Amino acid sequence: MKNIFVAIAVFIATISVFHDKTEKNGEKNGKERNLIDRKRLEAQLERDEGEKLVFYRDSRGILTVGIGHRVTAKDRIHVGDSISEERCREIFKQDVDASITFCGMQFKSIYQYQPYSVQELLVNMCFNLGPGGLAKFPHFLHALAGKDYRLAAGELQKSFWYTQVKGRAKRIKTAIQNEKNAPKIEIVMNNL
Repeated sequence: MKNIFVAIAVFIATISVFHDKTEKNGEKNGKERNLIDRKRLEAQLERDEGEKLVFYRDSRGILTVGIGHRVTAKDRIHVGDSISEERCREIFKQDVDASITFCGMQFKSIYQYQPYSVQELLVNMCFNLGPGGLAKFPHFLHALAGKDYRLAAGELQKSFWYTQVKGRAKRIKTAIQNEKNAPKIEIVMNNL
């Protein structure tokens, strides 16, 4: 009987911790949780991409504006045009949201089981490479799926991308290489 009470106490404590963690992250009513450190992610992206309010071509000739935003026809921006800081932030938020969503959907079987720090690095790569770019790293993704972070880091270093975005790639490779091979464990209980 004592074991049942201990089990119930652990169960209640788990629910309480989960509830507190969810509330602190501003998410309620069963919405999907996103616990990566958004501010840290955005700071990484701002450092890696830089910010230019005037439309320009990046190192690969891609039309860009703001914080690494790839200009499309729907943006209605032309060479020499500029955007406001407010518009830059709006576009940046949309691009970060899109990268997080894409990683969570396209690479769900890998992404959801990674520590949050690795999830941030995957989003950073997706932001830089575009929606289909990360998929061109199958050996890297396979190593991540197996939580072999040293191998994953080595696969990044072998890529052409690594030579293109040297500082960013080296930071990402080092962070992944130094990641502990501890699994991310969460207990999620619904409809209690």
